[in-house]
Amino acid sequence: MVILARMVKGSSLLFGLFFLASCANKVRVHTPAPLFMTAEATGKSLGGEFLFSVMGGTEGSIDLDSDDLDGPLALRNDVAPMNMHLGLGIVEKVDFYLRSSLAESPGALGLKWQLLGKTKQEAQKGDHALAIFLGGGSAQSSRESDDIFDGDSDSDFEAEADQTLREIGVIYSYRTGETSVTYSSFRVGTHDLEVDITKDNSTPSLEGETYEAKTTFVNASVGIKRYWKSKTASLELAAQNTNWSNNDSTTFAFISGALGWYWD
Repeated sequence: MVILARMVKGSSLLFGLFFLASCANKVRVHTPAPLFMTAEATGKSLGGEFLFSVMGGTEGSIDLDSDDLDGPLALRNDVAPMNMHLGLGIVEKVDFYLRSSLAESPGALGLKWQLLGKTKQEAQKGDHALAIFLGGGSAQSSRESDDIFDGDSDSDFEAEADQTLREIGVIYSYRTGETSVTYSSFRVGTHDLEVDITKDNSTPSLEGETYEAKTTFVNASVGIKRYWKSKTASLELAAQNTNWSNNDSTTFAFISGALGWYWD
């Protein structure tokens, strides 16, 4: 029994090492779906909110061990990374917003302009609001891996990934209560990925090769935001369509949530 247990333990470790090696050269890209913004501007300079979110979105991945860099991304919708969001009032009806970057996704910074309705400072039950927003961002990341069985400490694979995201959209919101707001949004944008393989000791080698993929995306969402004391919570249902290079048009749905704090 002791020998059998050792064999199982050893085979599990070996399987884990092979699994890590097989995933080493995979690059992932995540296009966020939820917005977590209402149409109401903060209404006060430096007033705002800070949120932590579980953010659904379309994830694509490409295995750079493959000989063929013209293949499609493998797409999935069951990934919801943690993210951070900041909204900050600039003038009465203009807010600055920031969404943090992830290893798989560029962040975004931009502006929201409230076109119609009262700001968060003045809004009451039954009020309507309309806003537009525009933003974007970029992110860079490095990928490095080593064959754990080759006996040296040098990396066998290195790549640089660059991503760019741009977005524009419109938000409508309705005050269902003094401390609750429902909202809907429509957003379109572009998301670009470029991966430069700077080192590859495998055979055949992909060193010097580049993988590129681009998509336009369309998001539609509905959500509810609740305020109490200095805290806020949001729940949002979103549908997202992506059309990545070498992929068919794909639509996924997501439920995402956020918790945080606000200040006036």
